Amino acid sequence: MVDYQYQVGATLPPDAPSYVKRKADEDLYEGLKAGEYCYILNSRQMGKSSLEVRARKRLETEGYACALIDLSQIGTKEVSPTQWYATIIQNLADSFELNFKVSHWWRNTKLISPLQRLNEFIEKILLVEVRQKIVIVIDEIDNILSLDFPADDFLLFIRACYNQRVNNPEYKRLIFAIIGVATPSDLIKDKKRTPFNIGRAIELTGFKLEEAQLALTYGLAQKADHPELVLKEILKWTGGQPFLTQKLCQLVLRSKLPITCGNEVNSIEQLVQSNIIDNWKFQDEPQHLRTITDRIFNDEQSAGRLLGLYQQILQKGEITADESPEQIKLRLSGLVVKRSNNRISPFLIIYNPIYKQVFNQDWLNLELSNLRPYAEYFTNWLDSNYDEQWLVRGEILQNSLKWKEGKNLSELDEQFLRTSQNLARRETSARIALEKERQHNRSNRWKMTAAFSITFSMTALLGVFLWQQFIYCPSDQQRLNGSCFKFEASSGEKLLFPLLPSDNNNDLESGVKAFESENYQNAIYFFTKAVQAAPKDPIPKIYLNNAKARKEDSLFKLAVVVSVDNEEDSAKDMLLGVDMLRGVADAQTKFNKANDIKGYLLEIVIVNDKNKPYVARKVAQQLVKIPEILGVIGHNSSDVSEAVLGEYEKSGLALLSSSKTSPYLENPVFFRTVPSNSAAGEKLAEYTREILDIKEVVVFSNPDNSDNISLQGAFHSKFTDLGGEVVDNFNMKDFALDPEEKINHIVNQEQAKAIILIPSVEQTSFALSIAHINARFPQDKRLQLLGVGSLYRPETLKHGGSAVEGLILVVPWHHQNSAYAKAATDRWKTTIGSLTVTSYDAAQAFIEALSINASRKKVLENLKSLKLACHQKSGETLWFDQNGESNRESHLVQVDRNVADSSDARFVFKPIEDNNSDEPNCEY
Repeated sequence: MVDYQYQVGATLPPDAPSYVKRKADEDLYEGLKAGEYCYILNSRQMGKSSLEVRARKRLETEGYACALIDLSQIGTKEVSPTQWYATIIQNLADSFELNFKVSHWWRNTKLISPLQRLNEFIEKILLVEVRQKIVIVIDEIDNILSLDFPADDFLLFIRACYNQRVNNPEYKRLIFAIIGVATPSDLIKDKKRTPFNIGRAIELTGFKLEEAQLALTYGLAQKADHPELVLKEILKWTGGQPFLTQKLCQLVLRSKLPITCGNEVNSIEQLVQSNIIDNWKFQDEPQHLRTITDRIFNDEQSAGRLLGLYQQILQKGEITADESPEQIKLRLSGLVVKRSNNRISPFLIIYNPIYKQVFNQDWLNLELSNLRPYAEYFTNWLDSNYDEQWLVRGEILQNSLKWKEGKNLSELDEQFLRTSQNLARRETSARIALEKERQHNRSNRWKMTAAFSITFSMTALLGVFLWQQFIYCPSDQQRLNGSCFKFEASSGEKLLFPLLPSDNNNDLESGVKAFESENYQNAIYFFTKAVQAAPKDPIPKIYLNNAKARKEDSLFKLAVVVSVDNEEDSAKDMLLGVDMLRGVADAQTKFNKANDIKGYLLEIVIVNDKNKPYVARKVAQQLVKIPEILGVIGHNSSDVSEAVLGEYEKSGLALLSSSKTSPYLENPVFFRTVPSNSAAGEKLAEYTREILDIKEVVVFSNPDNSDNISLQGAFHSKFTDLGGEVVDNFNMKDFALDPEEKINHIVNQEQAKAIILIPSVEQTSFALSIAHINARFPQDKRLQLLGVGSLYRPETLKHGGSAVEGLILVVPWHHQNSAYAKAATDRWKTTIGSLTVTSYDAAQAFIEALSINASRKKVLENLKSLKLACHQKSGETLWFDQNGESNRESHLVQVDRNVADSSDARFVFKPIEDNNSDEPNCEY
C-alpha cells in the first residue's frame, strides 16, 4: 500500500500530492505574471502560504527572481525601526544571493532614515543587480500591527514603488504580493494612499468538490469503498475549509475500520463528533478552533460587537453582508463566510456545520456572560422570570450602557437594559416629585393645601407602585407570591414546547384548539391523526387520552413535570422529556383501556419547571392549589427536587421521581422508582474489587453535582472497606485538566489499573474523550473503564465506538428483552431508555394507589404499602420502604460488539449476569 499522507496545518510543499488546486492558484499566478500587485487577506489556515509557494515556484521555473519575507520571523517587540528595516534588506539580499555587505552599506547610509535606506536598496542595488522580473512576497503582514513604531510608511512605500513605474520603467519589473490576516483598514488608515486599491485582491475560497476530488480521493481510496462519496460527506461537514478538510481526510486514513458502501454518512459523522466536536478544547491539535476564538477575543473592545453579530447569524441563519469593520473582522476569524449564490445581496453564514456545533448557543451565552458587565444580574433576572429586583441601576447601569454601544445584542439583552433604564427613569421621576413636594411644603403658606397635595402625590405614587408590584402582570402571566409568574401546564388546551420535530403537526394544533373550546369529540379526531403523523412523539398520545377522559367526565388527574428551558439550547432536556412522557403515556393508555375502576379514566397534566429551582418552587405552589391532582411525577435535577419537596409536604401531595438517585432526597411524600446512588456506588465497588480483582483506581467526576458526590462517596467508602485504594480524584470541570497527560502518567507509572468515570450529563463527552485517549495504548497497557448511568445512552456507543468496548456501567435498569421493553420499542419505533421504563413504573405505582373517591391522603397511604408484581410493572417487582426508597437494585452492563444483531449498531450494552437479576420475561 502506498504511504499516502494528508497535511494538517503548516505550509504544503509545492509537490504535495494532497494539495488542492483552486481558482485562486491561477488568479495569483496570472496576476503576478501580468505585473500586478496582489494581496490575499483572509482568515488563518485557509491555505494562503501554500498557495503563494506554488505560485512562486512556478514563476521561478519561468525565470522570475522571487523572495519571501515572513514578517513573523523578524519579531515585533523591542525591535527598533533600524533593526526591522535592516532585517528586511538582509533577507532580500540573501534571497537574491547578492554580493552585498549589508552592515557596511548600512553604516555608510546612516544619514538617511531606515525607510529611505530600503528605497535606496531597491532602486540602486536590487533593480540594478537582478535583471529578471522580481516578485517579493510579504507574508504575515498583520505582524506590523504589533510593532512598537508606526508601520504605515512601509505599506506606503510599496504603493510608491508601483507609482514609480511612470517615472522609472525599471520598477515595472518589481512586483509585490501581500499576504496576511487583517483588513486593509487595520493596516493603513488613509484609504486614498493604501496599496490595496491599486492591486488585485485574490479571493481564496474553500475547497469545492470538483477541485478536491483529484488530490484527496487517492488517499481515501485506501479506506473507503467509494472515496468520492466519503469526500462529499467530508466537505458537507467542513464547508471546504482547507485545514478541517485535510484533517478529516487524515482521520479517515488513520482509522482502524474501513468505510463500507452505504456507511459513508454515519462513519464521517462519528469521526467528526468523536475527534473534533466532542471536548474540542482538548482535541484541537494542531490548533484550529482555538485560533478562531483567539481572533475574536484578541481585541476586548470589539469582542462584544463580534459576538453580538455572530449571535444574529446563529439565530437567523444568515444576515445581509456589508463591508463594515465588524463583519470583516468576523470573517477574518474564519467563523463566518460571505456567500452570494446568485442573489442580489451577498450574505453571511456560519462557515460549516462543525463550527455551528462547536460555537453553539451554549458557547455564545457563556462568552457573552463573561463579557457582560451585568452578567450576574442578567442571569438572575432570567431565572426569576423577569423579576424587577434584578434590574441594574446607578453606576452598573451606566457602565452597561457604555459597554453596549456599537454592539448587536440579543433581544433579551436589549429588553433587560431597556427595562433597567425605564425603571431608573421612574425612580428618578419619583425622587424629583417627592423633592418638589417637600420644597413646596416648606415654602407654601397654606400648609393644609400643601399637606393635601403631598398626600395626593404620595398616594398616586404609592398607587402606581402597588399596581406595578402587587396587581399588574402581563396577560399570559399570573401573580404568585408577590411576583409575576407564567405557569406552563397543559392537558391538551395548549402547546407548551416541541419535544420532537413534529412541532409542525397541523392535526395536533387543530386538536389543541378543539380541546381548548371543550369540543372533545373533535379533539379526539384530530389527536388520533396527530398520533399517526408523529408516532415517536408522546404528547399527542397523552392529549388523546386526556380528551377521551374529559369526554367521559369521570377521571383521576396526575401531573408530570418535565424540564425544558425555552430560552436556552436545551436539546438534552427535551430528550429527557421525551423519554419520561413515553413511559407515562404507556401507563395512561394501559389504564384507560383496561377501565378497571368503574369507568374512571386518567388525565395527565404536563407541566414545565424549566429545571430551575425558583420556577419549580412556584410550579409546586400552583400544583398543590389544584385539588384534583392526586400525585406528581418528575422534576429533573436534585436541587430542583429539594426546592419543591417542602411545598408538596404541606399539602400531602405525593411526588414520585423516576430519575433522581441522590440519597439526600428524603421526605414523607417523596418516593422513587430508581435505586439510590448509595446502592449503585456500592455495587460498582464490589464488582471492581471482588470480581475484577482491581486494587487501585483513579476517579474522574464532577464534584459540583450532588448526585455525583453521593455516588462517588458510596463507591469510595465501599471500595476502601474491601481493601481497595482510590489513588487520585480528578475534576472533570477543571478546564486546566489535561486528561491525556494524566492518563499517560497513570499508565506509565502503573499507579492504577482502572478508571472510574462519574460524569454528569454535561460531562459525558469528556468521559468519552478519556476513553479515546485510553484506547491509544496497546491492549495490555489499557486501563479498565467503569462508569455510571449517565453514560448509559446511545451516544456512548455511537461516539465511543471501539474505544468504549469493555466499558462496565452500573445502571438503574437493563431489561431490553422484557415484555414491556419489546412492546414499547415497537410502539415508539425506537429503542427505549431507562427513563421511559422508570417513568412507566412511576405512573403504574400511582395508578395502583388509586381507588374510588381517591384523595391525596389515600394515595399517599397506598403508596407506602404498595407491593406490585412484575407483570404490573416494566419487568421488575416494586415496593417502597418507609423512606420512600424502592426495592430496585442497580444492574451491571458492559459494552460489547454486536455480533448477534444484523442492524448497523456495531456495539451494544450487554447485561453482566448475576444472581440478583429479575425476571426479564415477565408478562406485560
